[in-house]
Amino acid sequence: MLRAKIKSALLVPIAATALAAAVGGCAPQPYDVWADPEIIQINERYAAYAAKKVAIQDQWLAGYRGCVAQLESLQIGDPVTATEGLSCRPDKINITETGGGRVSQWVYDGVGYLYFRDGSLEGRQIVAFEPLSD
Repeated sequence: MLRAKIKSALLVPIAATALAAAVGGCAPQPYDVWADPEIIQINERYAAYAAKKVAIQDQWLAGYRGCVAQLESLQIGDPVTATEGLSCRPDKINITETGGGRVSQWVYDGVGYLYFRDGSLEGRQIVAFEPLSD
């Protein structure tokens, strides 16, 4: 049954072309979907969207790298005031007070963490993120 359907699907266009040629008319041309104006418009919109997406990703990556460089420029032992000149700001600050002093964790979402004890930098953790290259 399937063979018969395939055979008729192949023979109908051939027969139509032969009939048109015999009658003196033009043979039907295959439809070029890529030349369709609607498909062209869809492809152009997709290309514009893809370019915008790449621009946004590049902008985010530049900001990420800039913030990482700023956090890495801080030295262990630097006072909290050393962060005042940085353009990237923490998204959240967690503070813990104990008998041993005050510890704060500065959270930079997607970038890393700074750890301060009694006002001086005790440690940092940078999220090791780099996008996969094409």
